[in-house]
Amino acid sequence: MILHTTDPAASATYEPAPRPWRFLIALSGFLAELFSACAWLGMFGWALGEVVSDRYAWSQWLEWIPTIFTLIGALVCLAAASGAAALRSGLQSATITGSTDSLLQSLGSIAKPTSSEQLAENVGNTTLKQRPRRLRFFHRARWFAWSIVLVYFVISETPFYKPTPEPPAFNQDSFRLVYWNSGGEEQPGWDRAIGALNPDILILNGLHSSAGTPGLQALLDSNASVIVNERFVVISKRPIVRWGATTLALPKGEGLDPRQTGGHRPWIDRGRALFFQFLCPTTDLNGLASPPPTLRTAWIIDLPSDLSLSRAQVTARANEIITNFPSKAYIKDSRGAWIPEEIRTAMLGFPRPDIITGDFNIPRGSWSLDRLVAHLDSESGTHTSSRSLNAYHQAARRFSATWPRPRPFLHLDQTFLAPALRAWSYNLKDPGSAEHLAQAVDITVR
Repeated sequence: MILHTTDPAASATYEPAPRPWRFLIALSGFLAELFSACAWLGMFGWALGEVVSDRYAWSQWLEWIPTIFTLIGALVCLAAASGAAALRSGLQSATITGSTDSLLQSLGSIAKPTSSEQLAENVGNTTLKQRPRRLRFFHRARWFAWSIVLVYFVISETPFYKPTPEPPAFNQDSFRLVYWNSGGEEQPGWDRAIGALNPDILILNGLHSSAGTPGLQALLDSNASVIVNERFVVISKRPIVRWGATTLALPKGEGLDPRQTGGHRPWIDRGRALFFQFLCPTTDLNGLASPPPTLRTAWIIDLPSDLSLSRAQVTARANEIITNFPSKAYIKDSRGAWIPEEIRTAMLGFPRPDIITGDFNIPRGSWSLDRLVAHLDSESGTHTSSRSLNAYHQAARRFSATWPRPRPFLHLDQTFLAPALRAWSYNLKDPGSAEHLAQAVDITVR
């Protein structure tokens, strides 16, 4: 540290710090600024992603940054920056103490302290007071910014403070929906883990093995409705009366997939969607009549995971295909077999959904999801965000993520409900294999 004085003798007798000390002081100062800049850059990138979301191809990469990663990374960088700054201050104080004898002889107009330690402390305090306000502001602002990220994480992604949802009343219909994407990587025992959830409606995606494995036999009774369509398998205790499916015909991307050797995959995922309509019993409030069952519609959507594809374009294309679906559906004949339905109308598109579930390969809360979720509330003519209709936000009370198992940090598998329905329980279960956790959602009417 250079001490300025108007006394020529003082300048002549001042002994500068040795070169190794000056190098360490400069290095620690550089590291302090570097780690601080990294913390600011990480928090700014995360914040930009949260604000812009995945409206653009470039912004989706920022939107995919998990908040928990931002918190941990910024905390490490800020702690390292504070440590480097403390080291720099200590080294500067040490060099001042080392040249005390020369300084005491040259500072004729300054009161002599009783010890070299006191001199170092006095000079150090003077330096802190003279530090530019700009530097002090940024030092405090970076911790304030980190605190904002922490508050956001607690409020938005760890909703433990919310009251527990009320279970349905005795006269309300309630059923459990279970969705699991195995990705073709199921291991022995998955069927028992899934069957133990006791679903009323079970949706399996990407299954390689048979749906009639021993652990699912209890669900395959004579009254169960079963749909098998390419990658989708639906087993429902609620009678399914109609269904249809279509490819989403999504364009080929670059095939970016860090899980594969070389970061690319050889196959093309075009995406797929399926709808099915099932009957739910209706209970009369007075118990005097048995109203006819209510027809509910569920959509299953599986979007590609190719990182090179713009999620805004993917959902726009998926929405276009679903909206223009040519009503090619299947119904049961007198023997209970699925047969093609005769097209009676010129209406296009999937029926208006009550439930949308699947593997969207898009994090929860993303802007691009609104295109698909808007169909849930299309009857009212109002636009509702995907957040308010997400079963997680309605019923979950802890941090939830579905990928990658067993240490997930992204919520890619999601369930959305129309305003007439609500989730009173939302849990994620580990089937013991594959990369995704299973969703178990208890649903009732409002």
